[in-house]
Amino acid sequence: MKDVLKELLIGMGEIIKNIREEKKLTLEDIEFRTGINTSDLSRIEQGKSNITFKTFAKILSALDEQPEIFFKFKLKSISTDKN
Repeated sequence: MKDVLKELLIGMGEIIKNIREEKKLTLEDIEFRTGINTSDLSRIEQGKSNITFKTFAKILSALDEQPEIFFKFKLKSISTDKN
């Protein structure tokens, strides 16, 4: 379970950062849009912070994205082999 959580946090954090950078937004831009301070946003992007759904919703809104975009990665700790 611990490995799955860690992978989820890292995977989502990387996607958040990539989308933010693709949209040429700074951490300060996201802070302004969400009220989440830049140090917390940085920890989220690094996968070091277990965010709430409320925080996730704020980031979704700030990035103007649908939730499924944040789950487009595979977890190494979960086998997809059904045999």
